[in-house]
Amino acid sequence: MTDYERFREKLKERIQELSGTDAVIEYSDIRKNNGNHYEGLSIMGLEDRMLPILNIRDYYHYYLERNRNMDDMMERVRKTIADPEGTDDDLIGVVPPFEEARKNIHYGLINYEANTQRLNGLVHRRFLDLAIVLYYTVYKDGEPFATVLIPNVLTKLWQMDSRSLFELAGENAGKEKAMLFSVPQLLEIILTDAFETEGKEPGEIRKKVDAVIKRFEKKMESSPRFLRRMFLLTNSTRCYGAACILYPGVLHALARREKEDLYLLPVSVNDVLIFPAGNETDGEFLKKRAAELAEVMRGEEDWLSGKLYRYTAERDEIVEA
Repeated sequence: MTDYERFREKLKERIQELSGTDAVIEYSDIRKNNGNHYEGLSIMGLEDRMLPILNIRDYYHYYLERNRNMDDMMERVRKTIADPEGTDDDLIGVVPPFEEARKNIHYGLINYEANTQRLNGLVHRRFLDLAIVLYYTVYKDGEPFATVLIPNVLTKLWQMDSRSLFELAGENAGKEKAMLFSVPQLLEIILTDAFETEGKEPGEIRKKVDAVIKRFEKKMESSPRFLRRMFLLTNSTRCYGAACILYPGVLHALARREKEDLYLLPVSVNDVLIFPAGNETDGEFLKKRAAELAEVMRGEEDWLSGKLYRYTAERDEIVEA
């Protein structure tokens, strides 16, 4: 466990002590209108008042600046909770009633070993080297604003058991839209966002994107075929999108289309790269890339796994490759 992860757990524990047993303190992924996001701690009560979402990384830096003095940091937390609207923190309301939240409950995937401590308080199931967790989406002005992992304490407030919540998440997964992007499509999305950030005109953006994609496709003509058949799988919000591998029928439909089994390489908790697992695909090469990616990403909030998985269509099963 990294120093940041230890701090994150301690912060959650101390805030729970401060807020009492009636408060629900849980990890959340906050999506901003500008595309940025951060890992937060949502503080939700049963009373009708707004409470803050604490940016964990921001409080970690504050903690380091105060020479790791937890009491100093908690004093800042107390002031924020006492007057949340007087701070720059995002705010969230009361714990939603179950009937309001039920249609927004979904699967997420996180690494099991890296999250052993936090999983003690979360509704979850073991899956390979991962854990399937559940989250619900909070909407603001009609748009997804925050995803909150569902803790065990919330099952009691909702008077639901974990088995029923997993069944509900499975039903919702059947309605959720999975997004599959080819490499050129991904390039177009990434490049368009980059050029828009630079303030370029639409016509100029289109020319630049087309030119880059054309150069890429020309280089790919001499590249191994499996690279040209690479896809990225995620959901419509690109939040916990790696869990799309659990959505009913998604992998089976792609395997049937490609007429091959599939290799699954997790990029993050939000995305999975997929390669047809035919003779032209080097599985050992992909295993090495998965391990290398893990070394780069390990310790990051979005890191998922350093393993390569294989989906077998005949058995409709995912195993470690």
